[in-house]
Amino acid sequence: MRWSLPRGELLLDDSECQVWWARLEDARSWHQTLLNDVERERLSALRQQGDRDRFTVACALLRVAVAELLDGTPTEIQVGRSCDACGKPHGKPWLIGRPGGLELSLSHSGGRIALAVARLAPVGVDVEQVRDHLDVSGLARYALTPDERVGLAGLPSSERVPAFLTSWTRKESVLKATGAGLRVAASSFSVSAPHESPRLMEWPVDPRLVEVARLFDLRPGAGHVASLAVLGTHVRRAVELDGSALLARHRRAASPAGGLAQPRRP
Repeated sequence: MRWSLPRGELLLDDSECQVWWARLEDARSWHQTLLNDVERERLSALRQQGDRDRFTVACALLRVAVAELLDGTPTEIQVGRSCDACGKPHGKPWLIGRPGGLELSLSHSGGRIALAVARLAPVGVDVEQVRDHLDVSGLARYALTPDERVGLAGLPSSERVPAFLTSWTRKESVLKATGAGLRVAASSFSVSAPHESPRLMEWPVDPRLVEVARLFDLRPGAGHVASLAVLGTHVRRAVELDGSALLARHRRAASPAGGLAQPRRP
């Protein structure tokens, strides 16, 4: 999968949401220098190397992309992650002390890391790796409405995993955009069928959300499914961009020798 990287200055139009894509193999040792104390503590709790790499790439991508949009430096970007419900640092990322109204969301799974950025509109992005042996029937009882489960069961077996993940990522993106998290069950609201254009069909907390929510199916590349939700009618399109190239461009610009950062592992 190839995404684009704009030349010159990065700009974010009010009518768009940018989705920056990076890869697991982008992990470099310098990414960890951008983490704050809370993020370093979270990193130290991760035992699997893949989880550690995804987390550090996500943190670096957020700061590099936002710094370019705000004409600053990555080390100046302060990020909060406190959860609205419990106060623990696992919530949706937000910018501390920065004007501009930027809204952020992060997701990572398998070989992909996604950052969504919009202006003056809450956003949520979700990416999931496709696993052939996923227990779709069991997960559907937790994540889908009765009508959605009937629709899924009527599909050929070869189509059920990607179809379920399409519905799942659409719902997760909405939950992230609203900040509802675990407070709203995924089975309590519905989205359009996987083969249809993405839409929020019903929302139990406030039905008016259906009118302002904009959903987009994304292109994360082979072996992954991803969706985006934006809560704002002024956002009309999603623009997918090359975060891997952005990270590499930043490192070349920051290096006195002009060279790429060395990989984290020899």
